[in-house]
Amino acid sequence: MIIRRFEDLDAWWVADELKREVYALTATGPASKDYDFRNQIRDAAGSGTRNISEGFGRYYPRDFARFMDFSIASVMEVQDCLNDGIERGHFTVSSTAKARRLAVRS
Repeated sequence: MIIRRFEDLDAWWVADELKREVYALTATGPASKDYDFRNQIRDAAGSGTRNISEGFGRYYPRDFARFMDFSIASVMEVQDCLNDGIERGHFTVSSTAKARRLAVRS
């Protein structure tokens, strides 16, 4: 299979699904009112897909690998924010289950 667009990458699709799950988690409830927290976790989640697409656009394997590392780090930040959100009472363990599975997959 030839990959012609960043949207053809499985990693981008998983990161995009994680982003959408984070947006849904923070759309209502306590997290939606904690603006700094909400913006931080959303930015981290969005950074995953942005770094994959930016790295793909560089066309050089070394650059692409570096941006994939950035994407992985952003997903780890999302994982930490999910833990923080549970500790703050914004989320429950069960409400973050899908996001946690996606983050491990990314």
